[in-house]
Amino acid sequence: MRVQRYKKKMKDERQKPKISYICSKINVFMKKLTPYLGLFLIIIGTILLVATRFSMLSTHNGLLISGLLLIMAGIWFHIRSIKHESNY
Repeated sequence: MRVQRYKKKMKDERQKPKISYICSKINVFMKKLTPYLGLFLIIIGTILLVATRFSMLSTHNGLLISGLLLIMAGIWFHIRSIKHESNY
């Protein structure tokens, strides 16, 4: 009887990890990534603008505006992260 309980307990533990454990790992990863979010957005926006230029799509305003918005959001996030790290 004890062996069956032990086997059942081991089977239950080997199933999916708990949601809170997964969320805590994602939270730790996002905290490490947050200071670099601004730089990533600036790089992605610049790549988008360069790609529209070389692919002769520079007449499409949607692509140009989205690249500009990514760069502006990246600058805002970068300044925000610098202010958050500062003591002043």
